[in-house]
Amino acid sequence: MRKFLGLLLLSLLPVSANAASIFGNAFSVTNTRYGTVPGEARLASNGSDVFLFWISGGSVRVTKLVEGVKRVGRPVLPTTETTIDSFDVLWNGEHFFVAATDGLNIRGRLLTRDGEPAASDFIVNGNARSPRLAFNGSTILLLHRGIGFQGIGSLPLTKNGVAAGGGQAVQLMGDEFEVASNGTGFAAITVSFQNVLLTKFASNGVIAEQETLAGSAFGSTREVAIASDGARYLATYLQDHVGGAATLVDSSGHAGPIVSFMSDAHATYESPFATWTGSEYVLAFVGTTPDGASMHALHFDANGAKTTSDPEQPAHEVRTATALLPKNGRVLIAWNPREDAVVEELPVEGVSNVWATYGAAEQRLLASTASNAAALIVWNESLNGAASVHLGLRDRQGDWSERVLVNRGATRAIAASDGNAFVIVVTEADRTSTAYRVDSRGVVSSRTSTLPFEATGIAWNGQRYAIVGERVSATQDWTSDVVGATLDAAGTLSAVTVIRATIESDVAADDPAVASDGQNFLAIWRATDNPVCPFPCIVGTGVEGARLSGDLARLDATDLKLAPRDSVITQPAVAWNGFEYVVAYDNYISLWTVNVTASGAIATPRLVHDTKSRVGNPRIGVISDGLIALLFTDDGLPLFGGSPYDARHRFVMLQRDGTRVYAEDVIDGDSPDVRFVVEANRFDYLASQPLLDAPHHGASRVTMRVSVQGGPGVPVPGPLPPTNVTARLTLDGGRALIEWKASAYATGYRIEYRVADGSWNEVGAWYGRDTTSVSLTMPDNTAFRVRAFSDAGATAPSAPTPAVRLRVWKRRAVR
Repeated sequence: MRKFLGLLLLSLLPVSANAASIFGNAFSVTNTRYGTVPGEARLASNGSDVFLFWISGGSVRVTKLVEGVKRVGRPVLPTTETTIDSFDVLWNGEHFFVAATDGLNIRGRLLTRDGEPAASDFIVNGNARSPRLAFNGSTILLLHRGIGFQGIGSLPLTKNGVAAGGGQAVQLMGDEFEVASNGTGFAAITVSFQNVLLTKFASNGVIAEQETLAGSAFGSTREVAIASDGARYLATYLQDHVGGAATLVDSSGHAGPIVSFMSDAHATYESPFATWTGSEYVLAFVGTTPDGASMHALHFDANGAKTTSDPEQPAHEVRTATALLPKNGRVLIAWNPREDAVVEELPVEGVSNVWATYGAAEQRLLASTASNAAALIVWNESLNGAASVHLGLRDRQGDWSERVLVNRGATRAIAASDGNAFVIVVTEADRTSTAYRVDSRGVVSSRTSTLPFEATGIAWNGQRYAIVGERVSATQDWTSDVVGATLDAAGTLSAVTVIRATIESDVAADDPAVASDGQNFLAIWRATDNPVCPFPCIVGTGVEGARLSGDLARLDATDLKLAPRDSVITQPAVAWNGFEYVVAYDNYISLWTVNVTASGAIATPRLVHDTKSRVGNPRIGVISDGLIALLFTDDGLPLFGGSPYDARHRFVMLQRDGTRVYAEDVIDGDSPDVRFVVEANRFDYLASQPLLDAPHHGASRVTMRVSVQGGPGVPVPGPLPPTNVTARLTLDGGRALIEWKASAYATGYRIEYRVADGSWNEVGAWYGRDTTSVSLTMPDNTAFRVRAFSDAGATAPSAPTPAVRLRVWKRRAVR
């Protein structure tokens, strides 16, 4: 079948990049799990409903709070920072306005009263970050920190977030700042050189007056908060190892007496937030002492006098953000115990997690390979603050199964197959590795003792696996030795062999990879000039290697020089194409290949791709008759002028002589978490990427794009969305029975559900092509819909069913 695929591609594929893709649409291949997710939180209300905003997975997310119901947050605005000071939100009477830092700018977006995007996002202010917002009924005042320096500036905006002009510098340096409005003007409390400064603004956002509330406090951090009752302001600040202070600012803009509260020489303070409830001010913050971190909530009367304190609650994490919102006489507080954004009602009495943020588990692709019958995928998964490694198998019919491999996270994994079973080598944070033997059903049959090195490459030669990696050199602690071990079919692991030792005044060797010609192996690595050479010296990196016997004995006395030491940046890749080894490497702006025969003869390197942007992370696969496929990243950022373009992965197919027979750009970002697997009659393109639509809601997922067999422009027919989808009670009344009509060309189905009027989520299981009826235990008032899947991708969801109202059956008494 591989020969057939190679001949088919040679006859049908164009020489240049094409418009029609050989791949179907991307779809999430893994099962979905939901749990609490990290997030720095803000609260906002449209006057009737309360919304929680937080940051997770590179986006500001929003969800409407419904007491007793967990909601999955929807991503609405990208952000490159993950703390509460990188975004803010307010209600302008018609829309929510969200502002967030995207790296170089502050971007904004309007949302409807239901939290849905009302328009596209836009740049609010360039070269700025850390937005703070206040609204007086007609003007939004934006306070921000500049890029490249710590100056604080202000910028008046229209009620829809458009710059109105008149921006001003508030102070030359600044670490902490907050702003509020009394319905007419604005007031901000800021920290500069540890001085606490109060700045009053007119209704148009122009500075009217400034005064110092507290002088310099060297060696001590201060954080600030401010709120208004509609006429006056309560300005507060917290000082590490000292305590807090508050002052009431009257309607004329003059600060009153400063009143101290809290006093603990052993405490540090952070994340204060203040609000006016309609009858009193409330201030919440986190205090950390040698006994741990706790959340505090203090109450002040209309004259700024402290009245009561709520019971302290363990904060669990030092970096705990607080946000307050008055609502119908209650005060809601959002905070982060154990990294979960949680909303409670003051006074807090234990963490209920009733309104915890909720989302799909984040995933990161680690490795992939294929046997004669199935594709194997390995990924990291993070859920509820815990990491684990999973494996999944997808057979030729599209059936999927998965299981947990390791109940902890991994920094790297590699995988290979002997044609039937698999070996997965997992590396953990301490840079040691463990090899797991997995049978054709995905069941772990054995595991090795710990390998005392970080495994980076694996290959099968028909009798045993070669596992290569790097280990800190015994003679040069600034570099590593290239080492390896073999694993035979019975699971016996050999002793570690040093393949390339680093000696004094020699080159550094790292990122080794390996391939086999069916008998021997070729190990390659990045070779870097000794970085401790006397000044002046130029440090360069190239690709070198050595041929190895089946037991990893060197066949070459000296290293093979495969690429010059200039600018090889990322890990090189190697494969055997049936005739010779093919090594792929980048030199920062271009991608090259070089062929090596089984006897060690090295051909002239060939240029595969040349751009003026950054390329790297090559992946290589063999099809048939010497035909190879390459996949590599292109970040789209020009190095020498020109306009940037979308980051992408480039897919290129080459004949033995280096002639390009096909090329395609896959625009899905430039993350190195991408692989492809060559199976008997197709390519499986795998990536880790965020999926924005329900039911994934922006979580990073392991996705698959499967090549069609007919070539570009001749796609395999995709299934239609399932029809006749119904949901009803089972006979006992405790489960929902979902049924649908089979969809032609489908290889499987996924069921999605929605509780009350919340977000669509996904049932964490695949259902095969022959399944058209499933019984599930679900919450009351749940609606359902079904998607069909095939190698062409996923269909749109079916029409939703009416919500199923579960009822408890009572046994009638027998008389």
